[in-house]
Amino acid sequence: MDVDDKVVAWCCRPYGLDDVLLDIGWKGPPPDFLATYADGRDVYLHAVEDEGDPEVTEAAACRRIWHRFVTASDIRSGHRLQNAKDLLRYSGYRTPLGDRIRLLAALEQEGSATVAECLSVFREVNPMAGLSSLILHRFVTVDLDAELLAPHTEVRIFRK
Repeated sequence: MDVDDKVVAWCCRPYGLDDVLLDIGWKGPPPDFLATYADGRDVYLHAVEDEGDPEVTEAAACRRIWHRFVTASDIRSGHRLQNAKDLLRYSGYRTPLGDRIRLLAALEQEGSATVAECLSVFREVNPMAGLSSLILHRFVTVDLDAELLAPHTEVRIFRK
């Protein structure tokens, strides 16, 4: 969720669905996450191996609560998970102001640039760490679903 541009906040092991689960006699675990999306929706997410119990989602919907099950295959499909792992390796880094301003100015002027082109802008920090930090902190964005991050991956300014 840290790399989903539609998610503005999330928490682990939320308790807002407890009454719903008690009412239907649910014996399974509570939801794993509560994600708040940019459109204002709060969605309770259960991570499951195969498929979840539709009764939980239906009971939540009856109380006007958003809920869905996310399967392991959904999480593993595509390139997003590997790209997220690659980026999160650099989560402890912060891009210095000078590098950030240089990259954002170049992107404002050009509209977009490739990862390879962006790396040449960094002078104060390891280039990949600097770019990854800017992606994770939503200063810039890349398509994490299209393919594994590569030198030709397009980088743009993140627009809220």
